[in-house]
Amino acid sequence: MQAEPDDVRIEMLGQFRIVLDDRQVTVRDWPSRRAHELVALLALADGRTLLRDQVIEQLWPHLGAEAGAANLRKAAHHARRTLGHQEAIVLRSGRVELFPARSVSVDVEDFVRDAQLALRDGDAGTCAAVAARCPGELLPDAPYESWTQEPRRQVHALRTELLRRGGDWQRLMEVEPTDEAACRELMRTAIDAGRRHVAIRWYERLRIAMLRELGARPDAATLALYDQCTAGVRLSERAFVGREIELAQAAAQLKAITGGGTAALLVRGPAGIGKSAFCREVVHRAQSGGWSVTTVTAAASGTPYAPIGSAIEQLLVHGRAAFDALPERTRAVLAELSPLARPAPPLQGALTRHQVVAALRRALALPGPVSPTVLVVEDAHLLDEATADVLHQLVAGGGGDPLLVLLAYRAEWMRTSLPRGIIEAARDDRTLTLQLGPLDDHEVAELVAHNAPIRPAPDAVARIVRAAEGSPFFALELARALTCSGTDTLPQTVRQAITQRLVGLDPATLDALTTLAVAEDELDLATALALTGLGEREAFTLLDSALDSGVLVVAGARYRFRHGLVRRALTEELSAHRRLQLHRDAARRMVDAGGTAELIAHHWLKGERPDEAVPWLVAATRRAIRVGAFADALAQVERLLLEEPAHHDGLCLRAEILDALGDGRAPEAYATAAVALGDPEAQELRARQALAQLKASNPDSALRTLEGVTPKTTVGRLAEALTLSAAAAIGRYADADTAAAKAQEAHTLAVELGDPGAILDATWAQALAAHAKGELPARLREYLRATQGLPELATRVFDGQLCVTERMLYGGLPNDEIIAFADGLAAEAQRIGAARGHAFALTLRGEATILAGGLDEADRDFAEGARLHGQIGAIAGEALSLLGRAQVAIYRGRPEHARPFLADALLMARESEVGHHTLDRIYGAMIEGAGDAADGLRLVREAETAIQGPAETCPTCRIAFIVPATIAAARGGDLARAHRYAHDCDRALEIVALPPAWHAAVEEARGWITHADGRPADAHGHFLTAAEGFRTWDQPLDAQRCVALADM
Repeated sequence: MQAEPDDVRIEMLGQFRIVLDDRQVTVRDWPSRRAHELVALLALADGRTLLRDQVIEQLWPHLGAEAGAANLRKAAHHARRTLGHQEAIVLRSGRVELFPARSVSVDVEDFVRDAQLALRDGDAGTCAAVAARCPGELLPDAPYESWTQEPRRQVHALRTELLRRGGDWQRLMEVEPTDEAACRELMRTAIDAGRRHVAIRWYERLRIAMLRELGARPDAATLALYDQCTAGVRLSERAFVGREIELAQAAAQLKAITGGGTAALLVRGPAGIGKSAFCREVVHRAQSGGWSVTTVTAAASGTPYAPIGSAIEQLLVHGRAAFDALPERTRAVLAELSPLARPAPPLQGALTRHQVVAALRRALALPGPVSPTVLVVEDAHLLDEATADVLHQLVAGGGGDPLLVLLAYRAEWMRTSLPRGIIEAARDDRTLTLQLGPLDDHEVAELVAHNAPIRPAPDAVARIVRAAEGSPFFALELARALTCSGTDTLPQTVRQAITQRLVGLDPATLDALTTLAVAEDELDLATALALTGLGEREAFTLLDSALDSGVLVVAGARYRFRHGLVRRALTEELSAHRRLQLHRDAARRMVDAGGTAELIAHHWLKGERPDEAVPWLVAATRRAIRVGAFADALAQVERLLLEEPAHHDGLCLRAEILDALGDGRAPEAYATAAVALGDPEAQELRARQALAQLKASNPDSALRTLEGVTPKTTVGRLAEALTLSAAAAIGRYADADTAAAKAQEAHTLAVELGDPGAILDATWAQALAAHAKGELPARLREYLRATQGLPELATRVFDGQLCVTERMLYGGLPNDEIIAFADGLAAEAQRIGAARGHAFALTLRGEATILAGGLDEADRDFAEGARLHGQIGAIAGEALSLLGRAQVAIYRGRPEHARPFLADALLMARESEVGHHTLDRIYGAMIEGAGDAADGLRLVREAETAIQGPAETCPTCRIAFIVPATIAAARGGDLARAHRYAHDCDRALEIVALPPAWHAAVEEARGWITHADGRPADAHGHFLTAAEGFRTWDQPLDAQRCVALADM
């Protein structure tokens, strides 16, 4: 057959396009992906032909020969139709050919040929010209296909080498963002042109790319260039003097945890007293001792968890490989907090604060095994509540590698709105608080001598010392003013000293800096451009002036005001109308620049335009809810409702937030929203109100709320079904058959909703109903068979049983029957290969065995259960097994052996989807294993901040915490707390219908309270009653303990 003219052109660089017969065929024209991939595969092959089996192996590797051949014929048919030529794809003699009868040119072939010739000749101009003819990477719509990888690598390597030889550094950075040599060339060019901001911007692009793709930091040569372009304008490059006592105390705090564990160091003092400088000195000394350091700065109007996201980005420099080796669940959480942590598996369910705590704890270990770490937070008084809470939980959690959380904050915020997490951390026994006061006169003199631009004369130093009154910041500002002003007069105030920095700035520059001062604490170049409305060149001039005058300093690749006092000096003299206008302008410009909802709302409110702030407050609230930052969400929505009390979305969001927090105001909030919205929305809200009442252990009120309610949405019907099922299962409504029917309805609705948390709740409801009918063992066997070969489903289903099996253990069935059932379940699981069921059965047997007094046998079961759970990644089950091992150690009188198990169990419980069924138990065991009464009371307080809301507790499992909490409070002398928990115990027995053995446990708690109240006879009676109850339900070790207590 005679060849037709060369009129077929195939382009695969930057796009996929075929030009033939004066028409173009693009990716959008193909009916199937495999059809155009078939053409591309053949176009890359030598001679544009491959064996049929080669094509099938590349495009359909998962199919057999017959099915693969059928798919090949179908793809070839689609290709012929799309290209309009019957012989575009030819299948014959076991081969597949592309346009065998026509002359075809392929852009990849042309580029490779020309690139190799240009590189061989070595002419820079030719290399640049050939590189310019490559519009992009190979087949960008098929980046992961295996057959594209080698030609893609070849094209990329040739393109980058052409750009390098041609000196096109900017395009090279676009193509290869981690090319340090190209970045250095661009930085040198910018520095030589006096455009250091451009050099900083190139450095930041490189830094981020290296973090994201390599998990590495720029090398020494690149860092040296960065240092060159930021010399003299970086944040604090001063010699440190004084504070030796405080430094010794900080060193002792570090030394106290070198063997493992957590601690906090809180550094507080007024503005200008030297908190940041002190922290940097502590960090410098810690690094000299081998500690790894991560430093972040909090900002006003920041998004929830923003400082943690910054910390994660810094931790990535320890290597992408180390980061990728973290558990998938950890990487999924970290990717929610920082885009640089992506790609990562999707997060299963909603993000929770406990998941953030656990993920950050694991990430902090990235520097290396048993690596001591300091996490520094500057301006901690500006922290969002979510981050402050996570930091407190890190400290309170104890255990693990050495970790010091160092927080610096202004003392005056103690009287206003310091985040709750910092307040709680300050109360912790592991925390040391340092109050920084004025420096001594000789220390101020030494500071001035070392750090003044020009060393003042002795009499001038003496005058500075007298005027500064121990303030390091004021002393240095006075020294600068004296040496740079050309006069012998000292400013009388800090503001006057700062103002002298601004004297040489023109009005336009001052105005622009004031705009920045009103808007942000810290900003990048893009934000400066957006806020000022300046062009790039004018913005560079502005930033240069600010850096030269010491108003701004460089912090990484961002700009910060040298001190909060500098920022305040720029803004405090503004007239009211000018301040309002600046805030409004900032809000508008931040909207255009894509700023955060929190910051935009902040500026509209400061600009006294609450109507404009409302939609941004709603957006900020929703975002905070999405990441589980409920305290921050509540602050946003309550600010919204101050402006619009009847705002429908606001009322509904407030109810949801209070519900998530376990706040007693949640039912009333749902009721308020229902009245405001009216029907049909009110029907859904009433159903959710009822579920909130049930979760607050008030089933009777929940049932009254549901009277006449007929929800229509899936969410509303699910809330109703869960409420009625649980109420029926505990005997407050209808009967056990109704409980089972409503539980099945809830499960169907939860699956329809697709929410993993809802599915877990529904599974729990089914288990509770089965227990109410005496059918739980049979249901567990049914689950074992139904989830065979489905490990993820098995984990979720058996996790849903953790709570209800406690009812079976503590008086639902005799221990010997439970042990026999667990043996049978384990044998059946082994026979059919159901790993999760086997691990579950071993742990269940261990729980029954420990209650029966068989400590050695229980420990073996728990150890094997933990091993099996760990092998299949069932972290909730593993946490429960480790908890069992800890309880064995406590029964043996070795609480110190229990603590490592409890620390690991707590970390896993935080990560799991069923923490609300395990956290109470773990903290209860921690309290039981406390070293003394004071330690027990401390752990109770810690648990009160760690377990909040229905997402973190459940009515049944709560008893495992409130009984030990009652005892610990009584032993620790906090009788008010003890009586409050005793009331909770009585209510749990009444409302939740707990099994009999828990009645005995509550009697033991009453014995401790009456003993603390000074009523030994009553205490004696309670302990004996408890002992009798434990004996009745075959818990001999607990009975022996209570008999001994009766004689106390």
